[in-house]
Amino acid sequence: MPSGSLQCIVEVQVLVPRSKGRRISGTSSNWVTVWQRQVLFSDDAARIRDLQALQEQKEQLQQQLTAVKESMHEVHQRVAAAQQEHKTASKAASKQLHALKEKLRSTALQLPSNSREAQELVQQLQQKAQQQPERPTLEARYGNPKHPMSLAITKLLQLGDPELVGVFAQLGHVNEPRLSAVLAANYAGSLQVVVLKSYDAIIRLRTVALEQHMHIPSMTSHSLIQEYVPEGPASAVRMTGMSELAQQLLDEACRGTDAPLPIPLPHTRSLCIMQNQGKALPSGLAADQWPEGCLGYSVNLVRPAIANSRKGVMFAQLGRTLVFETVNQGAQYRQYAIKALGASVPDIVTLCGGKLSGRGVVVGSGFRVCSIQDAPCRFGSIPAWQQMAGHASTLTQCTAAAEAAAEALQQQEAAAGELETAQAAAAADEHQQLEQQQIELQQQLKDLSAQIRKQQHNMEGESKRGGRAGRQTEQAEEVPKVDLGADEDAAAEAPEEAPVQQDGRQHRSKRRRH
Repeated sequence: MPSGSLQCIVEVQVLVPRSKGRRISGTSSNWVTVWQRQVLFSDDAARIRDLQALQEQKEQLQQQLTAVKESMHEVHQRVAAAQQEHKTASKAASKQLHALKEKLRSTALQLPSNSREAQELVQQLQQKAQQQPERPTLEARYGNPKHPMSLAITKLLQLGDPELVGVFAQLGHVNEPRLSAVLAANYAGSLQVVVLKSYDAIIRLRTVALEQHMHIPSMTSHSLIQEYVPEGPASAVRMTGMSELAQQLLDEACRGTDAPLPIPLPHTRSLCIMQNQGKALPSGLAADQWPEGCLGYSVNLVRPAIANSRKGVMFAQLGRTLVFETVNQGAQYRQYAIKALGASVPDIVTLCGGKLSGRGVVVGSGFRVCSIQDAPCRFGSIPAWQQMAGHASTLTQCTAAAEAAAEALQQQEAAAGELETAQAAAAADEHQQLEQQQIELQQQLKDLSAQIRKQQHNMEGESKRGGRAGRQTEQAEEVPKVDLGADEDAAAEAPEEAPVQQDGRQHRSKRRRH
C-alpha cells in the first residue's frame, strides 16, 4: 500500500431469519454477505505539488529556450537579409557593368572592377568630353574633278531635280582610313552611281545629258532596288567572339543610325541548314563563332548619310562583300567554308590591300589600293560637326553609364561588407554559446518532460489499481443470491457464516435426514 493512503473493505450483508418450527440453539437469525469491495483512499496532494513544480520548471525552461531561439533567429535573419541584399546589389552591378561595356566598345577605356576604378573612369570620360576629335574630315569624291564623267555628274547634281537623292559616294561615311581606302578601290565604279527616287527621274536626267552631249553616268532608283530580307533562323544567330577592331568599326557605322543588316556569315548559314536537316556537323567553327580576322560585311561598316538606306541602296551597291584584316585569314576561312561545309563565299577584301574573289582568285596588281587622300573615288568621313556631336553623345552616354556603374558597385561593396559582418556575428563565440545553450535547454526539457510523464503515469496507475482491486473483490467475494422464501429446513441447517472459496462459490451443507 502506498504511503499517504487508506485501504478498507466495504461489505453488504443480509440478515436471514431462521425457521420458526424448529428449535435451533443460538441466535434466531443469520447474516449472509451478498456484496464486498475493496476501496483505496489516497492523498495525492504531495504528488500534485511535485507535478506543479515540475510544470513550472518546464515553463521556465521553455521561456529560456524561446529567448535563445529568438536571439539565434535574429542572427540568422540578419545573415539571410545580408545575403539577399548582396545578391540583389551584385545583380544590379553586373547589369550596369554590362551596359557600360557596350558603351565603352568605341573607346580605348577599360571596364572598371570596383567603385574606385569606376570613379576614375568617370573623370577620364569628363576630360575626354572637353577634347576635340583629332581625325580630320575627308570629303566624298566621285572621280577626278576634271574628268568628263565627274563633270557630268556635277552638272546633273546641280540641276536640282526633286527626285535626286545624290551620288553614291555622298551617301555613306567611313572614318577608318584603311577601310575607306580598300572600299574605295573595290567600289570605284559604284561610288559614281547617281541615285534617284524613280525610274522617270532616270529618264529625265539621261535626256538632259544626251541633249547637252555629256557623259551619261550610271544611275539607279529606289524602284529598281531590291531591299535586303532576313534569311530565316540563320539571321537570328547571335555571334560571339568578335574582335575589338571589328566591334569598333561596327559601332562607328551603326551607332545612332541604321542597325546592321543580319546577314549570316557563310559558315553560319550552312551549319544552320545542316542542323535543320539533321546532318552531322563537322569540326571547326560553330555557327555562332566569329571567324578570326573577320571584320564583317562591308555594308555594315559604312555609316549611312540618309536614315533607313542601309537595307536599300547601300545593300544594292555594296552587296555581301566580306572584310578581313589579312588575305591569309580570309583564305583560311574560305577553305574551311567551301571544303568542310560546301558553302558559297563572296568576295573578300582586306585592310592590308588584298582581295580574294568569290571565284577563289587572289587578285594581283590589278587591284590597286592607294592612300585614302589620293583616292579619286571614296566615301567621305563623318562630318566634323557630326563627329563632335557623336563624340559628345558617346562620351555623355559613357559617363552616365560609368556613374551608374560606380553607384551600383558602391552598393555591392556595402552589401558585401554587411554580409561579412553578419557572417562574422554568426560565427562569433557568443553565437556558439547560444547554440550550446539551446542544445542544453532542449536536453533539460526532454528530461523534465520524461519526469512529468512518469509522475502522471504513476498517479494514473495507482488509481487504476485501486479500481481493479475493488472489482476483483467484488468478483471473488460476492455471494450467491439468497432466496428468503426458500425451504425453512435449508435455512435452519445453514451455518452462521458461509465460507467463501477462491472460485466464488459457497459450500452448502448436506440436508440432514431425521
